[in-house]
Amino acid sequence: MAELTIHGARGSLPVSGPTTARYGGNTTCLSARLSDGSILIVDAGTGLTGAPTDAADYHIVFTHYHLDHLLGLPFFDPLYDKNATITFYGYPWRQLGVEEAVSGPYAEPWFPVKIADTPSQKRFVDLDGDEFALSEVGVSVCRLRHPQDVSAYRLDGYDNSVVIATDYEADGVDHDLLELARGADTLVHDAQYTPDDYPDHEGWGHSTWVDAVEAASAAKVGSLILTSHAPTRHDDEIDDYVALARERFESTDAAYEGLELPL
Repeated sequence: MAELTIHGARGSLPVSGPTTARYGGNTTCLSARLSDGSILIVDAGTGLTGAPTDAADYHIVFTHYHLDHLLGLPFFDPLYDKNATITFYGYPWRQLGVEEAVSGPYAEPWFPVKIADTPSQKRFVDLDGDEFALSEVGVSVCRLRHPQDVSAYRLDGYDNSVVIATDYEADGVDHDLLELARGADTLVHDAQYTPDDYPDHEGWGHSTWVDAVEAASAAKVGSLILTSHAPTRHDDEIDDYVALARERFESTDAAYEGLELPL
C-alpha cells in the first residue's frame, strides 16, 4: 500500500518559528512512491525539499502555477542529476503550457539557472481532459475557482483514494468537487481562512474550515484534512478550528509536514 506524504501545508508564503513548528511552514507539496519505483509529486512548493530524491523517475503534477507552488523546484536535487527523468504535468493557462509556466520564474535576473539548462532529462505534458494514469494510480481532475484557475486531483490507488483540493475558494459546495470527491477515503481541502477573517479576503481564492467541512459532509468522504494554512496562522489557532470542525465532521485533522495518508 502506498502512502501519500505531506511535505508542506502552508499557503501563500513559507514561514518559520516556534509558533508554526508543529504544522510546519513549508508551502504545498505531497509525494507518493509508486509500485514501479517512480515518485509522484503534487506541487513544488518549498516542501519539495523534503520529498524523496532516490528514484530514477519523477512525476510532478501541478494544481496551478502560483509562486508558492513553484518555490521548491530549483532546489530539488534530481533536477541536477543527469540520470533522473522528471515529467511535469499541468493544464495550460491561456497561451502558457506547463513548460513555460513552471520555467518562467527561473531565469535571469530572478534566478541564476534556467530549468531547461539543468542536467536532468525533462518532459512536459500539457493536460487535456479529466483523467489519466500514473503507474497504478488513476488520476481524475476537476477545475475549481481560484485566480488564474486551479485543478483538484483525485488519486485512486490500489486500496484508497485521496482528493487534493488546495487553493480553492468555495461558493457553497461546488458540484464538480462533490462529484470528484464522492466516497473518497480522504479529502485534503483548503482551509486558509476562518469565517471571521474570510470577509476581508473574499476573492483571494481560498476557503474556510466551514467550507471544507461542508464539502466533506456532502461528498461522504472518510476523513478530512485541512490544508493551505495561512502564513499568519499559529499552531494553537489551527488546533482551535480543528476542534470546531470536529464538532461537525468528526474525522477531521489538519495537514502537517510528515503526515502520511493511505493511498
